[in-house]
Amino acid sequence: MALQTTWPRPFVTCASPDPWYAVFTMLGVAPEILVVEDDSELRQEVVAYLREHCFVVREAGDAATMDRSLKERSVDLVILDLGLPGEGGLSVCRRLAEHGRGPGILIASAQGEETDRVVGLELGADDYLAKPYSPRELLARVKAVLRRTAHVRATAPAARYQAAGLVFDPEQRLLSNEAGEAALLTQAESAILDAMLSNAGRVVAREELAPAGCHGVGRAIDLRVSRLRRKLARLGAPDLIQTHRGLGYLVDRPVPVQ
Repeated sequence: MALQTTWPRPFVTCASPDPWYAVFTMLGVAPEILVVEDDSELRQEVVAYLREHCFVVREAGDAATMDRSLKERSVDLVILDLGLPGEGGLSVCRRLAEHGRGPGILIASAQGEETDRVVGLELGADDYLAKPYSPRELLARVKAVLRRTAHVRATAPAARYQAAGLVFDPEQRLLSNEAGEAALLTQAESAILDAMLSNAGRVVAREELAPAGCHGVGRAIDLRVSRLRRKLARLGAPDLIQTHRGLGYLVDRPVPVQ
């Protein structure tokens, strides 16, 4: 599935009071979202609401339509329903997360499907919403994911960290070791590792690792750290991130920056 854009990204002028939107304005592009939802009524409501808040929004009712849309032009964020017809949302989530320069992923799941939401996070989703959700919560979650992608676009190339025989490139979201083995991180995993390495020697609370505006995400952070640790272990650094129970996580060694 090609995620690289070949057509110009649209630009929308919007008098948004939010500072995060100014980053996109400076870059000459509008935040672009693809809503993948098979419930046409809900999909139309979400599309209309997001357009009212200055986003460029496209829509798809299934995975095949989503793939065609992404081949035409990339997006900043995919809002993904798990209960899609045909190829399910979890399979789609896995495919999207495999692309290092792909979009952020916000999954949407019906209440009571906690297992699916947890699996979605483990597969690489950046956040989730339980259905039914309020428009205000949707907007807060969307902004939280886009802040991270906007920050990467607006800043100079990120520094590369060296720790425990590994090299971490936050811009490429790539971990590699001296043997030439590598692992691609999801956006959420990369943000967590970046925060941990830039705060080496200090215990980082779980709340500091959560997207802005999100509450009650302790379990989600723990799952992402667990998945990140598995990738670190495969590359030879299983103990790089230590747990301080009740406090948070710690990298207890100096971390040179290239």
